[in-house]
Amino acid sequence: MGPKLIEKKTIVRPKLVVKRNIKTQCYCVQVKASRRKLSMLQFRGIANGVLEIPGKIWYRYIYKTYDNLADANKGMHLMHQKGYRDAFVRKIRDGKVGSAVKRKSRVNIEILKK
Repeated sequence: MGPKLIEKKTIVRPKLVVKRNIKTQCYCVQVKASRRKLSMLQFRGIANGVLEIPGKIWYRYIYKTYDNLADANKGMHLMHQKGYRDAFVRKIRDGKVGSAVKRKSRVNIEILKK
């Protein structure tokens, strides 16, 4: 008996790319960032709306995309109410996640509690 030949299979996993056909600019709410890939089970109550955006160093986890800043701010406040106190709004331009637009505000969180 000679050596057995084993067939090698390569698994290709597609990367998630955020694209908007309507506008070249939109907004999102980032709820978490990690250097390691996280399980979607960690996002209790919002897992259906969370998108993972892999980067060179960080995995960013965003909650939905919005066409305007006002709606994104409402989404950010919703995430604060659900317990994601570090959530903030980011700008997406030409399919790439950009800089932070609005960081959380302690005053806004206190208003939501009342």
